[in-house]
Amino acid sequence: MRKTLSLFFLFLVYQFSAAQNSPVLSHFMFFKQQVNPASVGSEDALDIAAVYRAQWVGISGNPTVQALSVQSPLNVLNSSAGLIVINEMQGEERYTSAMLSYAYRHSFKKISLAGGVSAGIFQRAIDGSKLRSPEGNYADGGINHGDDFIPDKLSSAVAADLNVGIYLSSRKLYAGISANNVLESNVKLVGQGLQTEIENPRYYTAVAGYRIKVGKKLNLIPNVSLRTDFINTQAEVNTILQFKDNIYGGMSFRGFAPNLKDAVVLMAGFKIFKNLRVGYSYDIALSSLNEVNSGSHEVYLRYAINIKELMNPGKIIYNPRNL
Repeated sequence: MRKTLSLFFLFLVYQFSAAQNSPVLSHFMFFKQQVNPASVGSEDALDIAAVYRAQWVGISGNPTVQALSVQSPLNVLNSSAGLIVINEMQGEERYTSAMLSYAYRHSFKKISLAGGVSAGIFQRAIDGSKLRSPEGNYADGGINHGDDFIPDKLSSAVAADLNVGIYLSSRKLYAGISANNVLESNVKLVGQGLQTEIENPRYYTAVAGYRIKVGKKLNLIPNVSLRTDFINTQAEVNTILQFKDNIYGGMSFRGFAPNLKDAVVLMAGFKIFKNLRVGYSYDIALSSLNEVNSGSHEVYLRYAINIKELMNPGKIIYNPRNL
């Protein structure tokens, strides 16, 4: 069953890679550098964030994602820079990417506008030795899938990638739009006799959010994410209730089209220390996969230091008695 499901997930990767090559994360509102390079440094903080996601737990070969993001404003040219690394496993297929981001920001009275670009590489790999096909022959430990397109060992390929975006932000509002996989670089994996080409088509992402003060210590923050390749479109709407910038809880709904309904997401998080925040989300599947999995789990960690506080530690008072 595990081997059969591995082939099933491999098929899903080929079919839906056009809709998204970058994995969907429930904490998208905190991890915007993943799709929009213009968002780096927008919060004037040295920001280190990490996400671990286990999707459709209970299904053998279920997708898992690990992502690490580092970003910071630079002390030159009103600019910012960042790095993001993503690793995703789906069955016996792996997608890994590393992207460097740069953004230039112009500030107006109460709002700033940024343009950004990220460039890097991605790798796709399939361990064909762990796959099994119905027509295959595996007697005496040999591997013959009976299909020239399926590799009989680990096969991988590397290609370049490029994202561009614009991002608008203020104390209450953020909004951005980006073009992802601009180069549309395809990769070719060698099978037992023929090459399988995996497409990497361009898609577009829009994100937005607004902070609404509903009490002395409470804020309501609606967020929205939209991805499209103009063939398929996936939308997610999220609402977070935040208390004193320390504790938050919220809910999301992902997938509004009848054939793309995905999940209801419950999330919560809090600050452990002044600069360290942790968050957790649980996805309840709405598709027929709900019958064979126990949900999706995602853990988010963020460590952030305000750059202005770091560069201006305060007045230093010298005490001659301690010289």
